[in-house]
Amino acid sequence: MINISALILIFIESTLSVKILSMIVTFPFLTMISNKNYKIGIVFLLLISQIHSLQNESFIRYFFIFGILYLISHFVLTQLSYSRENILIFICIQMGILALFFKNYLDLNEYIFNGVGMVIFNYIFVKNSWRKHR
Repeated sequence: MINISALILIFIESTLSVKILSMIVTFPFLTMISNKNYKIGIVFLLLISQIHSLQNESFIRYFFIFGILYLISHFVLTQLSYSRENILIFICIQMGILALFFKNYLDLNEYIFNGVGMVIFNYIFVKNSWRKHR
């Protein structure tokens, strides 16, 4: 259920007609997917890349960015657990990738907006994943 609601939020996030580049749901969702070690993680990558490329025609670019985030998150999660104590590490990784690939599109207010949103959604996804393990 969380996957479907996250995909709906990603669709809403990518089709908003505001000038702010928002990745507040996408990056935490990809980190959660890499934590669960889904065999169908590539399907989610393709789907999310297609959703984000609806407004423009840069499917390969989004697939590359999301794939890098997925791989880095997977490698970090082999050493750490996806828990509240490690949210700061994942926020730093997500904000670093956001700053690296979207530096020409963002200003300080948008970085702050994305950072706060990623903290909230990472916490929601961590809470949901720990609830499922019990």
